[in-house]
Amino acid sequence: LEPAGYDPRVLKAMGLAYAISDRGACHLRATVYKAELSGIIPPEQIEGKAEVLIDFESEDAIKQEVGRKDAEVIVIGPAGERLVKFALIENNYWRSLGRTGPGAVLGSKKIKGIAFYGDIRRQVAKPDTINKMWEELKAIGKDDPGAKKFHDEGTLQ
Repeated sequence: LEPAGYDPRVLKAMGLAYAISDRGACHLRATVYKAELSGIIPPEQIEGKAEVLIDFESEDAIKQEVGRKDAEVIVIGPAGERLVKFALIENNYWRSLGRTGPGAVLGSKKIKGIAFYGDIRRQVAKPDTINKMWEELKAIGKDDPGAKKFHDEGTLQ
């Protein structure tokens, strides 16, 4: 969600299952809301399964419903639905956004997942400046002892 197009009032008190935008820039005001996704995976199908499998199936179900293979999907699992304070947001099966409980935030809004797709590229006002900053940040991270430790030993899960 880009800051210029994100309006939190849109999500407040809405019982969404997932949201789809075909505008490339993902303005939620121009989003199609589909609350019936929750019926795609019946609860009895997921009962007793590992939560990671539930996340995979949710992501697949949203992609299938959207009908676009190029869609990127973020989903929450049972922890997010139960508002666990450290619930993650998952995407691309093995990528996670966590630490501060963003899955619980989506769960509080009754959002199971969001699908993003489109081919509109945002124009950057000063691409040379951005590229220079990016190279500087990469150099800092490459030489940072903490980053090296994460690379060599991984992170706590």
